[in-house]
Amino acid sequence: MIGEGGAELLQAVDRLGSLAEGARHIGWSYRHAWGYIRRAEAVLGVSLVATRAGKGAARGTVITDVARDITLLPERLRSRSKMKGGMAAEATKGHNNGRTADRLHVDA
Repeated sequence: MIGEGGAELLQAVDRLGSLAEGARHIGWSYRHAWGYIRRAEAVLGVSLVATRAGKGAARGTVITDVARDITLLPERLRSRSKMKGGMAAEATKGHNNGRTADRLHVDA
């Protein structure tokens, strides 16, 4: 499951165009971020990031459409829950190397 930290990483990569810069922005090491992405891709069975070839600013990392959908999912679920009242969304705290990570659990 992608936690709030993972969603923050994907959003930062999307904004900054670089996994290294995205990791630095949220306070993760590049190694931790790369490992997190690879483990999430293995569990989900889809690619979350793609490398953009080139030189200088043209080079970097982009997130896939699936990753973009994942980053938007918590807000969509909260909106749906408020509108329909039939779903209960609850944020719980988990620990990831001393860092608290929020995870969204949905009961349908």
